[in-house]
Amino acid sequence: MEAQLCDRQHQLNNHKNSDVDMVHQQLLRRVFQMCDVQRRGHISIDDLLELGQSYLGQHTKDLADALRSLDPLGDGTLTFDEFCRGVGSIIQQSPTGKKIST
Repeated sequence: MEAQLCDRQHQLNNHKNSDVDMVHQQLLRRVFQMCDVQRRGHISIDDLLELGQSYLGQHTKDLADALRSLDPLGDGTLTFDEFCRGVGSIIQQSPTGKKIST
């Protein structure tokens, strides 16, 4: 519990995820935790690609490119902050300019 409070305070203080409001951050945290099945604190781009492929039923270059673009360090993994920044960037670039609703 204390770690969660520290994590939330860290997010509020640093505004690293300013493109994603707190409601969306909570939703993204749940998605991130479901994807981080090994509880390593990061998600593998390859694991996300497999998940996306199983959902879409096929491999798409666009999906692979989109997921790799979320990886700012190019190390093949995403931390929660990187994940939120990437989703925030996608939200900002949406054609309608509207935020994704929950």
